[in-house]
Amino acid sequence: DDHGSNGTNNRSTGDIVEGITALTNLIVGISGQLPSVFAALIIGPLSDRLGRKPAMIFVLTGACLQSVVAVVIINFGFNLYYFVLGSGLKSITGGMAGLLTLTYSYIADISP
Repeated sequence: DDHGSNGTNNRSTGDIVEGITALTNLIVGISGQLPSVFAALIIGPLSDRLGRKPAMIFVLTGACLQSVVAVVIINFGFNLYYFVLGSGLKSITGGMAGLLTLTYSYIADISP
């Protein structure tokens, strides 16, 4: 990497893009994982009262909504920060944490 002969740091376009991409991935990751932990704490006991299937459908609906948001963003050229919206939708419906909670609960129900 050539950073200039006078000691200044001339960042290339690739370095700038890498920084923006890393920040975007961090924001999408946090918005997709942190709220799902709290949602899973609600979905687990709720599935005890309402049943596992309705809770599982609710969680999977969030995952489908995230996919729909991603398709709309890509096809219509919206700002990539809207991926946070899709990730948030999946997260508030339980996300992966909710899905694992329900899966383990279902296994506990059918195990002798």
